[in-house]
Amino acid sequence: TKHILHGSLLVQYKYGTMNGNTSSSGDTLIGNGVSITPQYATSILETTFSGDIVNDDNGDNNHFRLALYVNGHKEYEQTELLGGPRGGHEATHHGGNADRIYAHAHYEYMKNMRQSVGLVHAYQHGSLNKCNFEIYAASYDNGSKTLTVSNGFLIVKEVAVGIAGLNGQQ
Repeated sequence: TKHILHGSLLVQYKYGTMNGNTSSSGDTLIGNGVSITPQYATSILETTFSGDIVNDDNGDNNHFRLALYVNGHKEYEQTELLGGPRGGHEATHHGGNADRIYAHAHYEYMKNMRQSVGLVHAYQHGSLNKCNFEIYAASYDNGSKTLTVSNGFLIVKEVAVGIAGLNGQQ
């Protein structure tokens, strides 16, 4: 029996661990995904991911990224992890058109670079169809440098938003 829900309510909660590595410049699946079948078409699916990334190569010209895929489509992406590409671009703070430090900043003598990563994303599914959430990683434009993801943990929660929807008071 379906109920009318008022306010925010946790409907269901699923999680999975994610570990793996990639040297590919294309997105590579890390671990297994998490599947969830919403009970309410008006709810949101809130995803939370946390993990550690490491690159054992030198730190010159790093450009790694992580992405959240939903049903095979890229929904959210974090780029320029572990420093970003040498010289930067117009949106960076080291190099490029918006130079705040100096052009062509190098980190070539840094090794074993590690970083904690995380994301929180709300996904409006709009149906009762099963949704598959996956984490992908890429070693973009790095000359085959290896990015390792460890201690990865993905949580997907279905949260009912009530009759007010996503606008107004919850």
